[in-house]
Amino acid sequence: LAAGGVASREFYAGASVCSPSRACLLTGRQPPRTGVGGLVLFPAGSFVDYAFRLMGYARGLLEDEITVATALGAHGWRTICIGKWHVGGVAPHLPTDHGFDRFYGVLHSNDMAPFELWRATAGGPWRLEAAEAPQERLTALYTNESIAQIEAATADGARWFLYLAFNAPHDPLHVRRDRAGRSRAGVYGDVVEEADEAVGTLTAALARLRLKR
Repeated sequence: LAAGGVASREFYAGASVCSPSRACLLTGRQPPRTGVGGLVLFPAGSFVDYAFRLMGYARGLLEDEITVATALGAHGWRTICIGKWHVGGVAPHLPTDHGFDRFYGVLHSNDMAPFELWRATAGGPWRLEAAEAPQERLTALYTNESIAQIEAATADGARWFLYLAFNAPHDPLHVRRDRAGRSRAGVYGDVVEEADEAVGTLTAALARLRLKR
């Protein structure tokens, strides 16, 4: 990827924790402006979510935020979100509320409960794929779903944007059984190598579909 693209040798995240840094990435704005400033969001019904509501904090990206998906969708692009969302677990803070046509993934971090796997289409119902997302299979599931969505968009002649966010390598660490124990860096290395392999699978699919530049 670096040889054929851009190598970012210095990188600064919008925040040191998940939710605000994702809000920054998706909107290009400083996290406090998005409604998700410095705080990690928790699932609805949790004590932390209840406390945040009492203190008047937003439960996700503000309704009027413009995400990269909102901007591209306004110009006819098919927008796809796969993987970890974690900038709002209830309406109107869901991916389909913020410009994404399709969503397959989880709404919160893999160290939180409930950890559900969802599928949704903008304007349609949300479908629960698994009450407990299979953590050892998530990287593979996200990769396969990404390829399926890319193939469908390409067949339709659509311009598409894919936002793919693996849960890996967030604690607790989980890896596919056939990959366990391969890395000299232990389970963390196994998880990172599996994610790296998944990126290779995706780029191979782009090449097969003649989309790779």
